[in-house]
Amino acid sequence: SDAMLATMFVTAGCDYCDSLKGIGVVTARNIVKRAFHGTEADDGDGSYSTASDILPVLRVVLNRIFQSCHKDAREEVLPIDDPDKEEVRAAYERSFLGAIAMFRHPLVYDPILGVHVVANDVCEDCDVVTPASRSFLMDERILMEYKPYRDLVTKRELLYGVIGAPSDPETAKGIAEGLIDPRQMPVSEPTRKNTSRSAPHRENECAATQEDECLRDEVGEHESRDLTQGGSSNGLQLSSQDLSRAGTQQSNFSGAGTQQSNFSGVGTQQSKSGSAASGMISSLSPDLLASP
Repeated sequence: SDAMLATMFVTAGCDYCDSLKGIGVVTARNIVKRAFHGTEADDGDGSYSTASDILPVLRVVLNRIFQSCHKDAREEVLPIDDPDKEEVRAAYERSFLGAIAMFRHPLVYDPILGVHVVANDVCEDCDVVTPASRSFLMDERILMEYKPYRDLVTKRELLYGVIGAPSDPETAKGIAEGLIDPRQMPVSEPTRKNTSRSAPHRENECAATQEDECLRDEVGEHESRDLTQGGSSNGLQLSSQDLSRAGTQQSNFSGAGTQQSNFSGVGTQQSKSGSAASGMISSLSPDLLASP
């Protein structure tokens, strides 16, 4: 089933959860199959014939992972009832359950609603119901028998801490269309409604915006005053006579440019005449050219 595949992938190691030393794909497959089906995958030792009937499936999987890993890893997590090693086991368990939640309930973009939603949402306060198949819900009930996983996928704050908080609709659309790189975005704290803001926060943003606009207006006035009126002793000051003299010089330069272009025309005509003459000379016979 989908739940078994997700659990096997996490047990064998994935991007969201590293495997313990000594746990590969084959060992992960055996652990998961025996945990979900009991004696169907029993290899003769009878260790898992009734374990899944007593403990939740995910608890059975975790216990078997700790017992089947390499001896170096077992020294850090076993025995299970050792309180001094509880922190190491709890850290791995949090990573393990979070990875399963990422596979089962990722944050996706709904193109119809235009917002981020949780796939197969089973949270207690879900506003948008995303359809899930019957088989998915049956598997989810089996996984949710383990209370830590049930709390993770049904409490939105805990789930957002793993899969990430939804973005505002504009940002969500940009990410879905490939216009925004989510890896370049600042990390935001997970909230219940990421798009909702308190009234004081909005007032502070408006006040800050108005202050920025006033500051830009003052800077613009100072710059224009420095350039046109010479606001400081070192500023640029132009009188009407200077402007008139500059205009006259510019017209003189324009006249000189016109004359230069005329000279260029004359030079072009001369070059054309020279080319024609050279063509005439080259068309003469070699005897005439060689004669003194």
